[in-house]
Amino acid sequence: MIRLISRASQTRRERTKAREPTTSPRPSAASVRPRARASTGSEVVEVTHLTKVYGRVRAVDDVSFSVRGGEVFSFLGPNGAGKSTTVEILEGLRRPSAGETHVLGFDPWTQLDQLKRRIGVIPQDFHFFPKLTPR
Repeated sequence: MIRLISRASQTRRERTKAREPTTSPRPSAASVRPRARASTGSEVVEVTHLTKVYGRVRAVDDVSFSVRGGEVFSFLGPNGAGKSTTVEILEGLRRPSAGETHVLGFDPWTQLDQLKRRIGVIPQDFHFFPKLTPR
């Protein structure tokens, strides 16, 4: 609730009372534990022996990793290492050649509709289309 109060019309006691918090304080960061949402234990992303082949080129070669709920995870590698392809597979945009992937317990390729209700992705190099208007 927002209250607009004129200081001139208040006594000192009323001003002090207005500054006091009306809700209980937030819990400290140490007391808040992240909760995993995946149905397969505490893993929110699971990648097992993921492979993606384009003709004779192996874009992703037998990659396996998992990410737990609340964990900060970095996916690093040189250009052409298969980072974007792996993320696109996790988003359900590309079909893996081999291996398994699960995001929040869903297979991104076969259960994309359920997964899209739970995740949102904004790529690093996102740009609006030049002629896009709000109409």
